[in-house]
Amino acid sequence: ELDAAAKVQATFIPPETLEEVGFRIRSFSTPASECGGDWWGSSVGADGARYVFIGDAIGHGIPAALVTAVSFAVSETLMMDSNNRTSEQDFSRLIMERLNAVLERLRSDFAQMTFQIVRIDHKAGTMQVMSAAHTFPVIFPGNPGDERLKPGQKSVSVMLRGNFLGSGDLLQAGSTKINIR
Repeated sequence: ELDAAAKVQATFIPPETLEEVGFRIRSFSTPASECGGDWWGSSVGADGARYVFIGDAIGHGIPAALVTAVSFAVSETLMMDSNNRTSEQDFSRLIMERLNAVLERLRSDFAQMTFQIVRIDHKAGTMQVMSAAHTFPVIFPGNPGDERLKPGQKSVSVMLRGNFLGSGDLLQAGSTKINIR
């Protein structure tokens, strides 16, 4: 059963590298046990923007894997319904709020996770990051003269705060918009 669960969970994680014009996402995931609570996914919304989801369920093993499966299903379902959304910030917040509500309904210490949504809008040249207590994303600008870089620096951390999904009645997620051109 653990082997089957691990195989199912592997379908939640896309290839290690996702490349499009202007950006590259690289990932690496090794579960701490047969099944883990880490996942990431990516979809293109009806607005043409690329949405990247990154989640890490609290704990390890089957409980974390189940929280991951629930979060994956909720995110994918909302992306399939993205044709009904108009505002990118509202849509990202909607995903966070729905995931938070579903995990809260499970009423378990295991049903919590850190989560992050990154919305990449190639047309506008922007990236919006919304985080619920997830590890800060790191950006490696392609231009060494990028104004965000200090002398000798090659990367920039996007520092956002927020509550765990499933941890409280009121979700407070950190959010910021970044120019990527």
